[in-house]
Amino acid sequence: MIISQRSCPYTPQQNGVVECKNPHLLDVVHVLLIDLSVPFKFWVEALSIVVYLINRFSIVTLNYDSPYF
Repeated sequence: MIISQRSCPYTPQQNGVVECKNPHLLDVVHVLLIDLSVPFKFWVEALSIVVYLINRFSIVTLNYDSPYF
């Protein structure tokens, strides 16, 4: 089940999860592109792959279930 969480506009205090997730996603994209020797012009496709994979990984806080389920 996907739970939508909303935050109040113009309140950066509530953006903690996003502020931590964005650098993590970009780091994984850079590692993926550099490790596979892919040009950086494909970073959008790499980002979509990384987001897809992270959404399918099991997570401890979800009792080792994936966010997809």
